[in-house]
Amino acid sequence: MKTNLGVSIIICSHNSERIIEKTLRTLIKQKTSLRKNWEILLIDNRSDDNTLKIAESLIAESKVLKSKLRIIKENKLGISNARLRGLRSAKYEILSFIDDDNIISQNWIETVASIMERHPEVGACGGQNKAPRITKKPFWFEKYKECYAIGKQATKSGDITLSRGFVWGAGMSIRKKAWEEINKRGFKFFLTGRVGNKRSAGEDSELCFALRLAGWKIWYQSDLVLVHDIDLNRLNWNELRKMFRGFGVGRAGHDPYFFAEKAPKFSQHWYIQALIVLINILKKTDQFILSRFKSVEGNNDELKIEHKIGHLIFLLRKRSKFDKWTNYLRTNLL
Repeated sequence: MKTNLGVSIIICSHNSERIIEKTLRTLIKQKTSLRKNWEILLIDNRSDDNTLKIAESLIAESKVLKSKLRIIKENKLGISNARLRGLRSAKYEILSFIDDDNIISQNWIETVASIMERHPEVGACGGQNKAPRITKKPFWFEKYKECYAIGKQATKSGDITLSRGFVWGAGMSIRKKAWEEINKRGFKFFLTGRVGNKRSAGEDSELCFALRLAGWKIWYQSDLVLVHDIDLNRLNWNELRKMFRGFGVGRAGHDPYFFAEKAPKFSQHWYIQALIVLINILKKTDQFILSRFKSVEGNNDELKIEHKIGHLIFLLRKRSKFDKWTNYLRTNLL
Protein backbone atom coordinates (compact mmCIF):
# COMPACT_ATOMS: atom_id res chain seq x y z
CA MET A 1 0.00 0.00 0.00
CA LYS A 2 1.36 3.43 -0.91
CA THR A 3 2.30 5.51 2.12
CA ASN A 4 0.78 8.70 0.65
CA LEU A 5 -2.59 7.07 -0.03
CA GLY A 6 -5.39 8.33 2.16
CA VAL A 7 -9.10 7.80 2.84
CA SER A 8 -11.60 10.39 4.06
CA ILE A 9 -14.74 8.85 5.58
CA ILE A 10 -17.58 11.37 5.11
CA ILE A 11 -20.74 11.00 7.23
CA CYS A 12 -23.60 13.34 6.31
CA SER A 13 -25.80 13.81 9.34
CA HIS A 14 -29.18 15.43 9.97
CA ASN A 15 -30.76 14.65 13.36
CA SER A 16 -28.93 11.34 13.76
CA GLU A 17 -29.02 10.87 17.52
CA ARG A 18 -30.67 7.44 17.13
CA ILE A 19 -27.78 5.85 15.28
CA ILE A 20 -24.68 8.05 15.21
CA GLU A 21 -23.00 6.48 18.25
CA LYS A 22 -23.12 2.99 16.75
CA THR A 23 -21.81 4.29 13.42
CA LEU A 24 -18.87 6.14 15.00
CA ARG A 25 -17.97 3.25 17.32
CA THR A 26 -17.65 1.01 14.27
CA LEU A 27 -15.07 3.40 12.82
CA ILE A 28 -13.00 3.19 16.00
CA LYS A 29 -12.48 -0.52 15.25
CA GLN A 30 -11.14 -0.09 11.71
CA LYS A 31 -8.14 -2.29 10.87
CA THR A 32 -5.93 -0.57 8.32
CA SER A 33 -2.28 -0.21 7.36
CA LEU A 34 -2.87 3.44 6.41
CA ARG A 35 -2.19 4.52 10.01
CA LYS A 36 -2.20 8.32 9.92
CA ASN A 37 -3.59 8.73 6.40
CA TRP A 38 -7.29 8.51 7.09
CA GLU A 39 -9.88 10.74 8.68
CA ILE A 40 -13.56 10.98 9.55
CA LEU A 41 -15.65 14.01 8.62
CA LEU A 42 -19.01 14.37 10.34
CA ILE A 43 -20.97 16.87 8.24
CA ASP A 44 -23.64 18.36 10.47
CA ASN A 45 -26.49 19.34 8.16
CA ARG A 46 -28.51 21.58 10.51
CA SER A 47 -29.20 19.01 13.21
CA ASP A 48 -31.34 20.26 16.08
CA ASP A 49 -31.24 17.13 18.25
CA ASN A 50 -28.42 15.57 20.32
CA THR A 51 -26.30 14.38 17.40
CA LEU A 52 -23.41 16.76 18.09
CA LYS A 53 -23.45 16.18 21.86
CA ILE A 54 -23.18 12.44 21.29
CA ALA A 55 -20.33 12.87 18.80
CA GLU A 56 -18.45 15.24 21.11
CA SER A 57 -18.79 12.85 24.07
CA LEU A 58 -17.35 10.03 21.96
CA ILE A 59 -14.44 12.24 20.89
CA ALA A 60 -13.69 12.90 24.56
CA GLU A 61 -13.51 9.18 25.39
CA SER A 62 -11.81 7.81 22.25
CA LYS A 63 -8.20 8.46 21.22
CA VAL A 64 -9.01 7.36 17.68
CA LEU A 65 -11.90 9.80 17.28
CA LYS A 66 -9.95 12.56 19.00
CA SER A 67 -7.25 12.31 16.32
CA LYS A 68 -9.40 11.35 13.33
CA LEU A 69 -12.82 12.99 13.63
CA ARG A 70 -13.63 16.52 12.46
CA ILE A 71 -17.11 18.01 12.82
CA ILE A 72 -18.00 20.37 9.97
CA LYS A 73 -21.21 22.37 9.68
CA GLU A 74 -23.25 22.71 6.48
CA ASN A 75 -26.21 25.02 7.08
CA LYS A 76 -27.80 24.57 3.66
CA LEU A 77 -30.17 21.65 4.17
CA GLY A 78 -29.99 18.71 1.77
CA ILE A 79 -27.90 15.56 1.36
CA SER A 80 -26.24 16.82 -1.84
CA ASN A 81 -25.20 20.04 -0.05
CA ALA A 82 -23.75 18.02 2.82
CA ARG A 83 -21.85 15.79 0.40
CA LEU A 84 -20.47 18.81 -1.44
CA ARG A 85 -19.24 20.21 1.87
CA GLY A 86 -17.54 16.88 2.57
CA LEU A 87 -15.93 16.84 -0.88
CA ARG A 88 -14.52 20.32 -0.37
CA SER A 89 -13.28 19.61 3.16
CA ALA A 90 -11.63 16.20 2.73
CA LYS A 91 -7.84 15.90 2.97
CA TYR A 92 -7.31 12.66 1.11
CA GLU A 93 -7.61 11.20 -2.39
CA ILE A 94 -10.31 8.62 -1.62
CA LEU A 95 -13.65 9.95 -0.38
CA SER A 96 -15.92 7.34 1.18
CA PHE A 97 -19.53 8.33 1.89
CA ILE A 98 -21.04 6.49 4.83
CA ASP A 99 -24.63 7.27 5.77
CA ASP A 100 -25.33 7.99 9.41
CA ASP A 101 -27.15 4.64 9.69
CA ASN A 102 -24.39 2.55 8.07
CA ILE A 103 -22.34 0.06 10.11
CA ILE A 104 -19.25 -0.72 8.04
CA SER A 105 -17.02 -3.79 8.22
CA GLN A 106 -13.67 -3.51 10.04
CA ASN A 107 -11.70 -3.82 6.79
CA TRP A 108 -13.64 -1.06 4.99
CA ILE A 109 -10.84 1.52 4.72
CA GLU A 110 -8.27 -1.09 3.71
CA THR A 111 -10.57 -2.59 1.04
CA VAL A 112 -11.52 0.77 -0.49
CA ALA A 113 -7.90 1.88 -0.60
CA SER A 114 -6.85 -1.39 -2.24
CA ILE A 115 -9.52 -1.14 -4.97
CA MET A 116 -8.62 2.43 -5.86
CA GLU A 117 -4.88 1.70 -5.84
CA ARG A 118 -5.20 -1.38 -8.09
CA HIS A 119 -7.65 0.29 -10.49
CA PRO A 120 -6.63 3.91 -11.21
CA GLU A 121 -9.33 4.11 -13.89
CA VAL A 122 -12.09 3.72 -11.27
CA GLY A 123 -13.86 6.95 -10.32
CA ALA A 124 -16.42 5.43 -7.94
CA CYS A 125 -16.95 2.11 -6.22
CA GLY A 126 -19.51 0.50 -3.94
CA GLY A 127 -20.21 -2.79 -2.23
CA GLN A 128 -22.77 -5.08 -0.71
CA ASN A 129 -25.26 -3.61 1.76
CA LYS A 130 -26.95 -5.91 4.24
CA ALA A 131 -30.09 -5.44 6.31
CA PRO A 132 -30.03 -5.58 10.11
CA ARG A 133 -31.97 -8.24 11.94
CA ILE A 134 -35.60 -7.22 11.62
CA THR A 135 -38.09 -9.26 13.62
CA LYS A 136 -41.24 -8.03 11.88
CA LYS A 137 -40.54 -7.27 8.24
CA PRO A 138 -43.40 -6.25 5.92
CA PHE A 139 -44.34 -9.10 3.57
CA TRP A 140 -43.17 -7.00 0.62
CA PHE A 141 -39.73 -6.16 2.04
CA GLU A 142 -37.65 -8.68 0.10
CA LYS A 143 -39.19 -7.54 -3.18
CA TYR A 144 -38.40 -3.88 -2.54
CA LYS A 145 -35.30 -4.06 -0.32
CA GLU A 146 -33.16 -2.39 -2.99
CA CYS A 147 -35.28 0.73 -2.44
CA TYR A 148 -33.62 0.87 0.98
CA ALA A 149 -30.13 0.41 -0.56
CA ILE A 150 -29.93 -3.19 0.59
CA GLY A 151 -28.60 -6.15 -1.37
CA LYS A 152 -25.89 -7.00 -3.88
CA GLN A 153 -25.34 -4.40 -6.58
CA ALA A 154 -23.97 -6.92 -9.09
CA THR A 155 -23.55 -10.68 -9.43
CA LYS A 156 -19.76 -10.46 -8.99
CA SER A 157 -17.00 -7.97 -8.27
CA GLY A 158 -15.73 -5.91 -11.17
CA ASP A 159 -16.41 -3.11 -13.62
CA ILE A 160 -20.14 -2.25 -13.80
CA THR A 161 -19.79 0.93 -15.86
CA LEU A 162 -21.69 -0.38 -18.89
CA SER A 163 -24.13 -2.62 -16.99
CA ARG A 164 -25.57 -1.15 -13.79
CA GLY A 165 -23.60 2.08 -14.23
CA PHE A 166 -23.94 3.40 -10.66
CA VAL A 167 -23.62 2.49 -6.99
CA TRP A 168 -25.75 3.53 -4.03
CA GLY A 169 -24.78 6.61 -2.06
CA ALA A 170 -24.74 4.49 1.11
CA GLY A 171 -21.15 3.22 0.97
CA MET A 172 -20.12 4.97 -2.25
CA SER A 173 -16.43 5.86 -2.48
CA ILE A 174 -15.10 8.23 -5.14
CA ARG A 175 -11.68 9.40 -6.26
CA LYS A 176 -11.03 13.08 -5.52
CA LYS A 177 -9.17 13.46 -8.83
CA ALA A 178 -12.30 12.31 -10.68
CA TRP A 179 -14.49 14.73 -8.71
CA GLU A 180 -12.12 17.63 -9.33
CA GLU A 181 -12.10 16.85 -13.06
CA ILE A 182 -15.88 17.06 -13.48
CA ASN A 183 -16.01 20.02 -11.12
CA LYS A 184 -13.61 21.94 -13.37
CA ARG A 185 -15.91 21.17 -16.29
CA GLY A 186 -18.76 22.93 -14.47
CA PHE A 187 -20.60 19.95 -12.97
CA LYS A 188 -23.22 20.65 -10.32
CA PHE A 189 -26.02 18.45 -9.05
CA PHE A 190 -29.19 18.64 -11.12
CA LEU A 191 -30.93 16.72 -8.31
CA THR A 192 -31.01 17.82 -4.68
CA GLY A 193 -31.48 14.41 -3.08
CA ARG A 194 -33.01 14.08 0.37
CA VAL A 195 -33.76 17.39 2.11
CA GLY A 196 -34.58 16.96 5.80
CA ASN A 197 -37.50 14.53 5.97
CA LYS A 198 -38.41 15.00 2.31
CA ARG A 199 -37.87 11.72 0.46
CA SER A 200 -36.17 12.60 -2.78
CA ALA A 201 -33.49 10.50 -4.41
CA GLY A 202 -31.01 10.04 -7.21
CA GLU A 203 -28.16 12.47 -6.53
CA ASP A 204 -25.76 9.60 -5.78
CA SER A 205 -26.53 7.89 -9.09
CA GLU A 206 -26.28 11.27 -10.81
CA LEU A 207 -22.70 11.64 -9.59
CA CYS A 208 -21.85 8.20 -10.96
CA PHE A 209 -23.43 9.05 -14.33
CA ALA A 210 -21.42 12.28 -14.48
CA LEU A 211 -18.19 10.39 -13.77
CA ARG A 212 -19.12 7.82 -16.41
CA LEU A 213 -19.70 10.52 -19.04
CA ALA A 214 -16.26 11.92 -18.23
CA GLY A 215 -14.67 8.53 -18.91
CA TRP A 216 -14.26 7.14 -15.39
CA LYS A 217 -15.17 3.55 -14.46
CA ILE A 218 -17.70 2.43 -11.84
CA TRP A 219 -16.71 -0.60 -9.75
CA TYR A 220 -18.55 -3.10 -7.50
CA GLN A 221 -16.75 -5.04 -4.78
CA SER A 222 -18.71 -7.80 -3.04
CA ASP A 223 -16.50 -7.95 0.07
CA LEU A 224 -16.97 -4.24 0.73
CA VAL A 225 -19.77 -4.79 3.23
CA LEU A 226 -21.93 -2.58 5.42
CA VAL A 227 -25.11 -3.05 7.42
CA HIS A 228 -27.79 -0.48 6.63
CA ASP A 229 -29.51 -0.03 9.98
CA ILE A 230 -32.87 1.14 8.64
CA ASP A 231 -35.18 3.24 10.75
CA LEU A 232 -38.10 0.85 11.26
CA ASN A 233 -40.50 3.78 10.92
CA ARG A 234 -39.60 3.80 7.23
CA LEU A 235 -40.73 0.19 6.77
CA ASN A 236 -44.34 0.93 5.96
CA TRP A 237 -46.31 1.13 2.74
CA ASN A 238 -47.04 4.87 2.82
CA GLU A 239 -43.35 5.62 3.28
CA LEU A 240 -42.47 3.34 0.37
CA ARG A 241 -44.96 5.20 -1.82
CA LYS A 242 -43.27 8.49 -0.93
CA MET A 243 -39.91 6.94 -1.76
CA PHE A 244 -41.15 5.83 -5.17
CA ARG A 245 -42.28 9.36 -5.93
CA GLY A 246 -38.74 10.44 -5.06
CA PHE A 247 -37.36 7.72 -7.35
CA GLY A 248 -39.51 9.18 -10.13
CA VAL A 249 -37.90 12.56 -9.54
CA GLY A 250 -34.51 10.87 -9.68
CA ARG A 251 -35.31 9.07 -12.93
CA ALA A 252 -36.30 12.35 -14.59
CA GLY A 253 -33.07 13.96 -13.38
CA HIS A 254 -31.02 11.08 -14.78
CA ASP A 255 -32.51 11.23 -18.27
CA PRO A 256 -30.24 14.09 -19.47
CA TYR A 257 -27.23 11.86 -18.76
CA PHE A 258 -28.69 9.04 -20.86
CA PHE A 259 -29.65 11.48 -23.62
CA ALA A 260 -26.18 13.06 -23.64
CA GLU A 261 -24.65 9.70 -24.57
CA LYS A 262 -26.86 9.42 -27.66
CA ALA A 263 -27.36 11.47 -30.80
CA PRO A 264 -29.80 14.37 -30.27
CA LYS A 265 -33.45 13.43 -30.91
CA PHE A 266 -36.73 15.33 -30.87
CA SER A 267 -38.09 12.91 -28.26
CA GLN A 268 -35.42 14.00 -25.77
CA HIS A 269 -37.00 17.42 -25.16
CA TRP A 270 -38.61 17.93 -21.77
CA TYR A 271 -42.10 18.59 -23.14
CA ILE A 272 -42.11 15.33 -25.15
CA GLN A 273 -40.93 13.42 -22.09
CA ALA A 274 -43.60 15.11 -19.95
CA LEU A 275 -46.28 14.26 -22.50
CA ILE A 276 -45.23 10.60 -22.56
CA VAL A 277 -45.34 10.36 -18.77
CA LEU A 278 -48.72 12.17 -18.60
CA ILE A 279 -50.24 9.79 -21.17
CA ASN A 280 -49.01 6.82 -19.14
CA ILE A 281 -50.64 8.25 -16.01
CA LEU A 282 -53.93 8.88 -17.85
CA LYS A 283 -53.94 5.28 -19.08
CA LYS A 284 -54.10 4.26 -15.43
CA THR A 285 -56.69 6.86 -14.38
CA ASP A 286 -58.84 4.35 -12.50
CA GLN A 287 -55.86 3.01 -10.54
CA PHE A 288 -54.64 6.54 -9.88
CA ILE A 289 -58.00 7.59 -8.40
CA LEU A 290 -58.32 4.39 -6.38
CA SER A 291 -54.84 4.76 -4.92
CA ARG A 292 -55.73 8.29 -3.71
CA PHE A 293 -58.70 7.01 -1.66
CA LYS A 294 -57.98 3.36 -0.89
CA SER A 295 -54.40 2.21 -0.82
CA VAL A 296 -53.75 -1.54 -1.05
CA GLU A 297 -50.51 -2.58 0.61
CA GLY A 298 -48.30 -4.57 -1.75
CA ASN A 299 -49.99 -3.26 -4.91
CA ASN A 300 -47.12 -2.60 -7.31
CA ASP A 301 -49.34 -0.46 -9.56
CA GLU A 302 -49.57 2.15 -6.79
CA LEU A 303 -45.79 2.42 -6.69
CA LYS A 304 -45.59 2.74 -10.47
CA ILE A 305 -48.09 5.60 -10.38
CA GLU A 306 -46.15 7.40 -7.63
CA HIS A 307 -43.00 6.99 -9.71
CA LYS A 308 -44.66 8.55 -12.76
CA ILE A 309 -46.07 11.43 -10.70
CA GLY A 310 -42.60 12.22 -9.36
CA HIS A 311 -41.20 12.00 -12.87
CA LEU A 312 -43.80 14.42 -14.24
CA ILE A 313 -43.46 16.90 -11.36
CA PHE A 314 -39.70 17.15 -11.88
CA LEU A 315 -40.05 17.68 -15.63
CA LEU A 316 -42.53 20.49 -15.08
CA ARG A 317 -40.40 22.15 -12.40
CA LYS A 318 -37.20 21.91 -14.46
CA ARG A 319 -38.77 22.68 -17.83
CA SER A 320 -36.53 25.70 -18.43
CA LYS A 321 -33.36 23.81 -17.46
CA PHE A 322 -33.89 20.23 -18.67
CA ASP A 323 -32.81 20.65 -22.30
CA LYS A 324 -30.00 23.05 -21.33
CA TRP A 325 -28.62 20.48 -18.90
CA THR A 326 -28.60 17.78 -21.56
CA ASN A 327 -26.71 20.09 -23.91
CA TYR A 328 -24.24 21.03 -21.17
CA LEU A 329 -23.50 17.37 -20.42
CA ARG A 330 -23.08 16.55 -24.09
CA THR A 331 -20.74 19.50 -24.62
CA ASN A 332 -18.69 19.55 -21.44
CA LEU A 333 -18.51 16.08 -19.87
CA LEU A 334 -18.38 13.72 -22.85
